[in-house]
Amino acid sequence: MMDRDGTLRETFWTFSYSPLRMGSGAVAGIFCVVSEQTERVIERDMHSRQVAAITEQAREAHLELVRAREQLRQSQKLEAIGQLTGGVAHDFNNLLQVITGSVDMLLHTWPGDDPRLRYVQAIGSASDRATRLTAQLLAFSRRQSLSPEVFDLCESVQALSDIISTVLGARITMSANLPGTPLPVLRDRTQLDTALINIAVNARDAIDGQGSVMIDVEQVTAVPSIRFAAPMKGAFAAISVTDSGAGIDPAIVDRIFEPFFTTKGARWM
Repeated sequence: MMDRDGTLRETFWTFSYSPLRMGSGAVAGIFCVVSEQTERVIERDMHSRQVAAITEQAREAHLELVRAREQLRQSQKLEAIGQLTGGVAHDFNNLLQVITGSVDMLLHTWPGDDPRLRYVQAIGSASDRATRLTAQLLAFSRRQSLSPEVFDLCESVQALSDIISTVLGARITMSANLPGTPLPVLRDRTQLDTALINIAVNARDAIDGQGSVMIDVEQVTAVPSIRFAAPMKGAFAAISVTDSGAGIDPAIVDRIFEPFFTTKGARWM
């Protein structure tokens, strides 16, 4: 429809037709009623958009509620596991102190040429490894503070490559794709190294025969939504580990971040 000023605008009309009959019943013409419905159609469309917007808001609110419930469930599970782990690690650490103290006493008491010393040293090495394990368990249960420090992630991954290659063995090739410029991060270096080595071990166990493992390091501007956690924008360093193994069974993919979950039977110890 064109207004008086020449502006074209969309309008809506309804047309009703009825025959005009003479006394004999013959049709003499057509009676037409025309009614403009533009305002009603606009109101209807606006109402439909409002309903759609409210429905979308309700859907997003429901999804947010589901995410919040899942986060609460996971946090409660982790809290329970952390309390159990912390208690076990604390008691285990007390036992290790007795072993370590006894080893130190024997090393300082026995003569240096005593053939039994190599067995004592082996006990001491095993005790040291167990002590590091309890430190990791206590860190998981938040009973031992982490030690974050600023370091170059690229340099750290490059230095760790030799250790990871040794862990993977000769049948698996390992390569690292690193940016050409330093990438400083604030993390606990030991925790990061342990995580990468554990991932490498899982990759090794998932590969039958010859295979490969690729570690990619890059700077990103956002973290996607993962396991019901909301996405975050900012400057982040991303580490991607890709292997040529069989992949993760979709039936258990939601459980891969659960503490102590494993598909390796009793071998996880």
